[in-house]
Amino acid sequence: MSVSIIIPAYNEEKNLNSAVKGALWAVKDTVSDYELIIVDDGSVDRTHWVANKFARKNRKIKVIHHIKNIGFGSTFKDGIRNACKDYLVGFPGDYDTSEKSLRDLIKKASSADLIMTYNPDMSTRTWARRLFSKSFIMMMNQLFGLRLKYYNGSFICKTKLLKNLKLVSGGFAIYAEAKVRLLHNGLSYEEIPFKYLGRKFGKSKAVSINSVLQTLETMFILINDIKLKKDK
Repeated sequence: MSVSIIIPAYNEEKNLNSAVKGALWAVKDTVSDYELIIVDDGSVDRTHWVANKFARKNRKIKVIHHIKNIGFGSTFKDGIRNACKDYLVGFPGDYDTSEKSLRDLIKKASSADLIMTYNPDMSTRTWARRLFSKSFIMMMNQLFGLRLKYYNGSFICKTKLLKNLKLVSGGFAIYAEAKVRLLHNGLSYEEIPFKYLGRKFGKSKAVSINSVLQTLETMFILINDIKLKKDK
């Protein structure tokens, strides 16, 4: 099997080196072919320099540079458009996730149409992020009749499935949107635990007023596209 790994990065010069090395370790002796797609989302630090350094040494590493910051969701969608391997998975450029967990996820790819991850230990998250995450999971499960343990964790599925989706989120709700739309299409799924390390440098951009508003917007769009149309 072959896999495309999308690594979104925004001002991650201190974390990206470890993230890329971790992703490379995860695919070693695990897949027949791979590509790493680093998407620099308009960083103003040396993220672009770190990304280009890896690309110069390894032809399987692609780098996409955004002139300005356009958001995690838009970055992930850009990665999907440029992916060309059989399977696709995202890996954070802030390196807050274990490469061993990424390898385990890749190995499970063929077990179901969609393999999703959940965080069994939320102690590495701030209280605000834990509260937001728990509330979000409860609302999403209630709205769409699902019983998922986590919506914003990494997942792996066939690349063509994601290329066929019409994803609209430009923010951090992109993973949740993709999962809801894929499951609405009747895909089989499995959830596995994922080890989150917590970022070593910098501050998480996942919880902010803007990200909350973007998430609510995505939820309303999903309600309209899936729930309301289904009820008509």
